[in-house]
Amino acid sequence: MSDPSGTASGYRRNKFLKSQPFGLPKTPFDPFTGRFAALDPYSNTVVKEFVVEDITYDDYIRCIEQGLAETPDEAIDDIDENTVYFCVAKAYHLRRTPFDGKTVNSVTYTYSSPQGRQAVASGSNDETQLITPSYYVGDVILALYRDTRIQDEDDAFIEWEEILPHRFWGVEV
Repeated sequence: MSDPSGTASGYRRNKFLKSQPFGLPKTPFDPFTGRFAALDPYSNTVVKEFVVEDITYDDYIRCIEQGLAETPDEAIDDIDENTVYFCVAKAYHLRRTPFDGKTVNSVTYTYSSPQGRQAVASGSNDETQLITPSYYVGDVILALYRDTRIQDEDDAFIEWEEILPHRFWGVEV
C-alpha cells in the first residue's frame, strides 16, 4: 500500500503540484479591495479574450473581441466601421497614472511613453524600464469584467482589466 504523502517510497512529494503554472496566483489581485478576485463557476465573474488594436494610451489598451476569427491577425484584418472597440485597463502596476512623478520606496518614476519610464533611486543612477513582454497590435490578452475606476479619452469608465500577470517592468539593456 502506498503512502499518500509520497515519503514511504523514498522521495518527497513535489510541493508545487497544487500551485498554478510558473507559481502564479490562482486569481488576479484587486489593489482597491486588497483581495483576490473570485473566479469560480458560481460567481458573476466574466473573463474574455481580446485582441490588442491600439497601444498608444497610458493606462489602458484598445482592443477588439477575437470573435469567430481563427487568428488574431484575421480579427485585426476584419476591422470595419461596425467594429466594437473595448478599452481594457492595464494591470495596476503597469499604469502611468498611479506612479508618474511619484516616489515609491525611494524610487521616483517619470514616464516617457505608454510602455517606457525612467526610474531614479535616491543615491544611484537612473534606469530606463520597458514593459516586458511589450504590448503589440495583434497581441491576445485576457480581461476580467470589473470596475477599474479609470476613464478612457471620452471620460467613460473602463469596465475591463487585463488579468494575465506575466507583464512587468524590465530594465532596458
